Amino acid sequence: HPPPPPPSTHSLHRRQRQMCIRDRARPARVHIAKGLLQGEAALEANGSDLAVRGSYPLEREGELSLDVNGSLMLQDFYLPARYFLPVLEGWQGNLQIQGSVQGPLDAPRLMAVAKLSDGSIRLALSEEGDQEESAKGGHEGQEAVEEELPKEEILAEKLQGILKLDGPLTAPSGSLDVQLKEGALYGEPLDEVHLQAESRDGTTWSQHLEIRRGNDRLSLQGEWEIPTGRVSGSIRSSELDLATLLKREEMPVQGVTDLQGTIDGTVKSPRVRLRATTKSLAIQNTPVGDLTADLDY
Repeated sequence: HPPPPPPSTHSLHRRQRQMCIRDRARPARVHIAKGLLQGEAALEANGSDLAVRGSYPLEREGELSLDVNGSLMLQDFYLPARYFLPVLEGWQGNLQIQGSVQGPLDAPRLMAVAKLSDGSIRLALSEEGDQEESAKGGHEGQEAVEEELPKEEILAEKLQGILKLDGPLTAPSGSLDVQLKEGALYGEPLDEVHLQAESRDGTTWSQHLEIRRGNDRLSLQGEWEIPTGRVSGSIRSSELDLATLLKREEMPVQGVTDLQGTIDGTVKSPRVRLRATTKSLAIQNTPVGDLTADLDY
């Protein structure tokens, strides 16, 4: 039989790999001491080093201890991330992780840090039906994603960030700080995208997102409930230059507009209500004047 064709390389994510964790050359070491089952192992996660060590109590009143250090490839989490962010077309980077689980068996506590400093991300408009296929996960979602045609790019940028979790294992508090730089929004240069988020229980995240391009700024502040996928928040902007904003549409428009509004619904189906207040509007060099419009989509 002829060899299979090479995987498509039209997007950042390339071929979705299955997570594979195995022992390295040195075998794991396990022993019993002081009523604890203790052990350590040097593992590989898709080729990246992952060191694990810890102890498990043989009696109920004992305490659990587990430490993990190593790195994981961001692209290994592509399908789960795409389920929550359907416009995610691909991402890459080396995620450095350090974490521990400590405490009694019935109430262990988590302390973890994940840091990304060399990543990249690409968002693109999805065709109808792609979201359902990619959300399946496993081989079905993987094959559907691999066979997709190139789509209209929304955002492509360098990515860096840090995630911290601390608290009960089942509901830790957390903070997230993500910055995207040196990229493009719909093909136009973009200075920065900055996302900051905090959570008290790991399920509901309060977030602030700011997009900056020259003197133009657009911000979103709101909440995201991960279990339900619900989002809510407010949208505000500085006075945005319409000529720059609509350049890709090849519309001969001049003026500045201010946006204020709300967003609600779910991550997959958000509803946005905006009021656009435009000053000194001109179309094809014909003055129109000031204009206020309400948008709902």
